[in-house]
Amino acid sequence: MKLLTVMCLVLVCCRTATARTVHFYVSPAGSNRWTGRTLHAGKDGAGPLRTPAAALRAVQGYLAGHASRQCSLEIDIAPGAYTLRTGLQIELAKNCVQLRIRALKTGTALLSGGPALHSWTRSLPASAAALFDSQALPHIIGCSLSAQNIQQTGALHDRGFGGPTPVCPAELFYYGQRMQLARWPEKGFLLTANPVSANETGFTADLPANMEKDPDLWVHGYWNFDWADTTDPVAHLDAAAHTLTIKKEANNYGYKPQRRFFFLNAPQGLLGPGEYYLDKAAGMLYFWPPAGFEAAAVRLSLLKTPLITILNSSHVTLQGLVLQCGRADGVLVQGGGYNLLQQCTLRGIGLNGAVLLNSPHSGLEGCAIHDTGDGGVVMQCGDRTTLTPGHDFVSSCRIHDYAQIDYTYHAGVAVGGVGNRVDHNEIYNAPHQAIAFSGNNQQIEYNNIHNVCLQTGDAGAIYNGRDTTQRGAIVRCNYFHNILTTLHTPGNYDDVVCVYLDDCLSGTTIERNYFVNTSHSILIGGGRDNTVSDNLFVHCSLAVSIDARGLSWAANWFQPGGTIMRRLLAMPYNRPPYSTQYPHLANILHENIAAPDYNVVAGNLIVNSPQPWLQKQSIPAGSVTLQNNHAYTTGELDNHLSLGFLPGFSALNLPPMRSIGPQTPVAAN
Repeated sequence: MKLLTVMCLVLVCCRTATARTVHFYVSPAGSNRWTGRTLHAGKDGAGPLRTPAAALRAVQGYLAGHASRQCSLEIDIAPGAYTLRTGLQIELAKNCVQLRIRALKTGTALLSGGPALHSWTRSLPASAAALFDSQALPHIIGCSLSAQNIQQTGALHDRGFGGPTPVCPAELFYYGQRMQLARWPEKGFLLTANPVSANETGFTADLPANMEKDPDLWVHGYWNFDWADTTDPVAHLDAAAHTLTIKKEANNYGYKPQRRFFFLNAPQGLLGPGEYYLDKAAGMLYFWPPAGFEAAAVRLSLLKTPLITILNSSHVTLQGLVLQCGRADGVLVQGGGYNLLQQCTLRGIGLNGAVLLNSPHSGLEGCAIHDTGDGGVVMQCGDRTTLTPGHDFVSSCRIHDYAQIDYTYHAGVAVGGVGNRVDHNEIYNAPHQAIAFSGNNQQIEYNNIHNVCLQTGDAGAIYNGRDTTQRGAIVRCNYFHNILTTLHTPGNYDDVVCVYLDDCLSGTTIERNYFVNTSHSILIGGGRDNTVSDNLFVHCSLAVSIDARGLSWAANWFQPGGTIMRRLLAMPYNRPPYSTQYPHLANILHENIAAPDYNVVAGNLIVNSPQPWLQKQSIPAGSVTLQNNHAYTTGELDNHLSLGFLPGFSALNLPPMRSIGPQTPVAAN
């Protein structure tokens, strides 16, 4: 056995030793007719390549020419802007042991899915006067897309809660930030009045003249609940009667009065800096530029595929790149394993910044992600039937200003599968969730989460729900602050919750977290086997609430064929590994499955928060264990040090604040 081990080690060492790293170079000063093997031009065709696509072709050619050799390859990209006419697809031969694509200087290699626009003019066509407000016209500049041979810009599509998330139409970006497609009102929302029919509703406000004549008018709204938004085409608008008709029947939940919406693609709303409108008939793009306008920084997203796709390949690293201006996802990693995005900036993306699907031990580290139409990162890995972990991760990233097109259920990080990690990130400035988790045994820890759920109600900064088998999640050592309820929509439950275990979610541990200046810190919505321990709550309107919805209005979920019963029976809940990892689950059908049993709230410290800090709604006796919780409601405590004098504080074992949030350098925005 010892001899076999030594021989294996020798073979591994020999394999690594033979895989010397071969470099290919890309530069704006390069040529795709050169070899790519040197950074600077030389004799006999030596010199860098001009495009990343050419470098990938050179890599594939090298691998094919050295099929019997284990190869380690690197593409080094010099500072500059590179426009991708097609997405880069990486599908490596088996003899490639690793590929690294890196910027020679972090943050200086910009790979864009759309061109820079040029030839801006203030001499606008006569037709512009009919489109825009007369006071806005002097500030607007125009760009002829047809003169730049830009013909296909895509179209707006139905999208939103319960529907598809199609590729976005072309959008305008300035230094990687999404500019606002003209809308009315320019800021904020209008309110609906009484619905007229299944696809017609009233509204309360007066509109600008000629809006009824807009050729491609859309609406984006929260038509019923404050956690479900959709974007829909307008079939008919009657400004005088204050009614609008949508080209399809109502969204999943119909229309109600006093619900928020706005008109989209309305040129009358182009009233301020950073706003634009595309007149497709004239092939003209109109833009009110920001102060200090630099034309070279304006780009129009055209690429309809991910900027980079890594398919069934392993040990691929993207390092220090700026990936921007695409209509789909920024990066798609599917299959393979041990793939890494390190210190990359993903910005100005139509859908998600990065998507990782079934690629074990893959992840993001030190990345900046912002201005995405949907989420920041979607990560799905691990086998729920066997509870085999995926070991994927999002670590030390800064994710903000996401979900700018589809507002709800597109989180900063959406993690599913089994045994993945979301840690040491800062996530902020978004209309809905920070982290959406599903599956089993996810670790969510040391994250700095603030200013999320800014536009929604009945929402959670960290959220999962409606499954009693998705257990083992740990929410630990996070800092939640400034997460507040802002809406009071008539007839809606609009609380914003930091950790929301919705609809009988079970088996989650919430421990050693800071909750500071929050409206509703933790909600256990009827679930079982949840533990809330050793947390600090300061200036929280409600620290913890627990209800028994499974015994009342949600009882049908537990009937044969009900949602929770179907999901329970789809998993081997009463056999290993479920029965060993989650002991209370094995016999759940021999107990009252709908009762919120085995919940524990222990060792928490509540300071300067209203009483009662714990809200129990119709909870059966014995369902919740309360131990050693301390509440102080008087006196102002201004800083962390003063809390140390309170009984119960030292037992919390809270993490130092410096250990929360990014711990490695993060790419610049």
